[in-house]
Amino acid sequence: MLAGCPTRRTPFQSDWRFTETPYNFLSLVGESSSARPYLYPMTFETRRVIPADHPSLAGHFPCAPIVPGVVVLEEVVAALAEWRQDSQLTGIPSVKFIGPIKPGQSFVVGFNSTNTAENQIDFCCRLDRRVVVEGRLEISCGACI
Repeated sequence: MLAGCPTRRTPFQSDWRFTETPYNFLSLVGESSSARPYLYPMTFETRRVIPADHPSLAGHFPCAPIVPGVVVLEEVVAALAEWRQDSQLTGIPSVKFIGPIKPGQSFVVGFNSTNTAENQIDFCCRLDRRVVVEGRLEISCGACI
């Protein structure tokens, strides 16, 4: 319900009430491209696989190989380049490795630009529905989100 607005009832529908609905006022007055990301969050997902013969896997736990974190981050950066060709990675302020990714496992890299800062994008890597890596990227670009 809108703050400070009383609930109104119609004479014919005693159970029907006015409810708060999202309204895009910018559609009436025009909008700038810098305002769009806050109204329409942008997302992107792509599937990746690190092959079992990847050179970094040779000594990364010989009896139980797992993909090194830096290789996963390389795939995240490559996926970012696919999605946003005009962007350049300037930093990774936070990253959390929650679970391992094994060689040959298919995982999804997902991005979400709902962050209020124009130059930051949240990402996560998922195996099935389980998040195994999550973090935030800082980017610079010609036409940010």
